[in-house]
Amino acid sequence: MKLTSFIAMAALALAACSSDLGSVSGDDDDDVSAGPDAGDSVDPDAAPEVEQDGRVDLGLQAEWKFKEGAGGLIADTGAVGPALDWSIQDPLAVQWIPGGGINITQPTIIKTITPPTKIHAACTAANQVTTEAWIRPAGVNQAGPARILTYSIDTANRNFTLGQANAAYNYRLRTSESDLNGTPATLSETGFTGGLQHVVITRDPAQTIMYIDGEIAGTQALGGDFALWDSSYEMALGNEITLDRPWRGEIFLAAVYCRSLSQLEVQQNFEAGY
Repeated sequence: MKLTSFIAMAALALAACSSDLGSVSGDDDDDVSAGPDAGDSVDPDAAPEVEQDGRVDLGLQAEWKFKEGAGGLIADTGAVGPALDWSIQDPLAVQWIPGGGINITQPTIIKTITPPTKIHAACTAANQVTTEAWIRPAGVNQAGPARILTYSIDTANRNFTLGQANAAYNYRLRTSESDLNGTPATLSETGFTGGLQHVVITRDPAQTIMYIDGEIAGTQALGGDFALWDSSYEMALGNEITLDRPWRGEIFLAAVYCRSLSQLEVQQNFEAGY
């Protein structure tokens, strides 16, 4: 028994020495263990569902980053289902911003080339939607409300619309408990401040929440589902489909999720930027 104990103690001592030797390095900068920041040690299946730029990926249906730099087309970079690209009706009414973004300086409309059927199918199945935009409005003298991002057919019929009414942001969403115009609307308690803003509206079966720069800016209790959404409606930027609610300003990113993002996810997208 004494010999056995001696052998066991010797084995433990040898293992400890081996462990200490394994961590010795001639250069302190090389003495880095494989932790969460080590790319080759990360399990892809355990990683959060985010894009390479840090934005939330789960539930994303369409995304536009305005990186083209010229021309009359804007690509859907969401990589989910058929691409939902935009066409600028009057390219002369738009200025491309170096590095990504467009400035709508004159009344025009930017419409999806193909019907947004993937958004209709996914959002009506989930009865949830999140609308997101990085924008800098040209000013507060915009009413109607002016259409920033809309999924509609005219001034009185829509699935959802993000708009600007003077200094406030206005979000209208059609449910089985709203009217066809998507009212009562969700209004921002604090609105346009003159600078770049991250505006996000989430909707689950209980309520609609508007966030500006990651903070809650307005809420609206609105029940019902999306059974009354119309698949024939079109999506557009900068105007209503009927061309009578023009909006002017800069857009750096727009996205639609068919899921209600949590406040932490909204803040994650805000911190990731565009």
